[in-house]
Amino acid sequence: AAGAAPVPDERPALEITNQAVRQLLKMALTSPDAYLWLSRQRADLPWTAFPGGDLIDRAIEAGFDPSRPETIAAWLSTLSDEEEPLVTGIMHDNSPAGDAESAERVALSLRLQAVSSQIDTLTARQRQAGLTRDQAMAILGEINLLQKEKVDLQKRVRDIQLVR
Repeated sequence: AAGAAPVPDERPALEITNQAVRQLLKMALTSPDAYLWLSRQRADLPWTAFPGGDLIDRAIEAGFDPSRPETIAAWLSTLSDEEEPLVTGIMHDNSPAGDAESAERVALSLRLQAVSSQIDTLTARQRQAGLTRDQAMAILGEINLLQKEKVDLQKRVRDIQLVR
């Protein structure tokens, strides 16, 4: 009918709900030290598994200089119409920019979140009926390894905070 409201797009709006991912993206865009630290990270990047983590990867791959606004503007212009205002909003929010140490701490906290989630998933799988003894023992072994990693990550996060 004439004058009817347009039908809204059915796709969900792009969101980055994980605060740590938002912080790392902001640091990549605003802090040369954090950008350098992030760019030196290699395999098993903790942010990649989270919504918005791909934007951090793309920012790092772009090779811009966070201290030169024109290089950031050039990269922002390559983003989609949905991504650009989201990233710009994160970049200009009122949170502190952070530095390499902050980026490391936030990345460790993301890895800690991922490990905790893996432990929860394996624990739920372990409780399933019908597992053979070997399957149950294999899952228990994975859980034990992840719990050791979790303790190590917690210690590393504390150590970074104590150094400050």
